[in-house]
This record gives sequence, structure tokens and C-alpha cells, in this order.
Amino acid sequence: MRKTYIILGLVLLSMVSWSQKKGDFGLFGGVSYYLGEINHTYQFVDTKPAYGLFYRHNYNYRYSLRTSVYRGRLSGNDAVSPWDYNRERDHSFTLDIYDVSSMLEFNFLPYVATSPKHRFSPYVTAGLSYMISTNSDVPNTMSIPMGIGFKFSFAKRFSAGFEWVIRRSFSDEIDGLGEYENDPLDAIWLNDITAQDYRQKSLIYRNDLYTFTGFYISYKFAYNRFKCPAYGEANMYE
Repeated sequence: MRKTYIILGLVLLSMVSWSQKKGDFGLFGGVSYYLGEINHTYQFVDTKPAYGLFYRHNYNYRYSLRTSVYRGRLSGNDAVSPWDYNRERDHSFTLDIYDVSSMLEFNFLPYVATSPKHRFSPYVTAGLSYMISTNSDVPNTMSIPMGIGFKFSFAKRFSAGFEWVIRRSFSDEIDGLGEYENDPLDAIWLNDITAQDYRQKSLIYRNDLYTFTGFYISYKFAYNRFKCPAYGEANMYE
């Protein structure tokens, strides 16, 4: 865990030092949930509270780069599944995680928080994440986040938004169904060659996913004012 706190500390320090130059610093609150062998179909199942903070650097009215640190919890339970093979396996897990992400945002509409004409926009986002697990049996893993959102500015220095971002991890062991030393499943399921046919093990080439979705609010520390020749107004770029 010492390495975990060192990584998080360095990320937070870089976010604070960068925000002093330009950009907005925000707080996120919402839910997190898991998709994998236990729940491979339904969205927003067994959601848990999630929270975090981020720094967003606005390069222009279309593109932004955001660095974030989120804390969430993932869980799944075969006992409540509608599928027979899940209930037969009867596996469950709960995992606390940290997620460190860097994502590029693209605004569909010109978004300028200081402009009365361009103060909202839907957007898409994608990038790279690193999931840090608090369970030593579950490995840390990289993931590819992709999602959608909507942002708007409601005051001179304050903005808010909503987003849904799903992260496709590079691991198939988030749910505890991988073949590692302290796997909680009975050895018969892990060693029997028929286990794969009955979906009792992790399905090969189908890595686990996890999602953060919720609302955020941000505060702009500083911004520059310029006049945009295309739109003919001041404060076009932050």
C-alpha cells in the first residue's frame, strides 16, 4: 500500500502545481460498478458510491486534457444472477480500488466557460487509466477508458457536468475468478477441463470492465482573455 499512496501523492501534487498556471480543478461524486463473468450483461447493477478529484486543462474550445484520481468499490454476486451457471458457481467479491486516469475530451459544440454564447456542450472522452487494487490477490492493471458527458458553466469560475465512462481493463481477475494462489473457488472448478464449458472460470479473451458515472463541479483558478476572429467576442479562450 505504500507504493499506492506514493503514486497518488505524486499525481495530486502534479495536478495542484499545474492548476496554478491555468485550468479548472474539480470534485466528482457518483457510483462505480463492474462488468465481467459475474455480471456480463446489465449496466448499473450492484452500484457502489464513488468519489474523486480531477484537473482539466483546456487547450481551446474543442479539446481538453483531464487528469483524475477516483476512489470506488466494485462488487458482484452470482447468487442474484438470472443465469443458472452463475448461481451454480455461487461466487461473490467486493473490491476497493483507486483509479488514476488521463483522458482527452472533445466537445461537440464550442465550449467556452467565460462566453455567454458557448457555455455548454456534450463531449466524448477517452484515454488511459491505471487501476490500483487494495486486495493483494487482485493485480493492479491498466485500462482504456471511453465515455460520454455533458458540461456547462453556470458562473464566471464554476462549471458542472455529468459523465459515464467505462474502463476496459487489461485483466480478467478483478472479480476473483483468475487462477492465482488464493483463488476462493473450489479447486474442482479450476482444474476440471469442463469448467470452461460451463463458464465456471474466467472466459478467455474477455477481460473485466468497470465504470464510473456521476456528477462533477469544477472551479477555474485562472483564465486568459482573447478575442476570437471567428466568433467576434472576447473571452473566447480560457
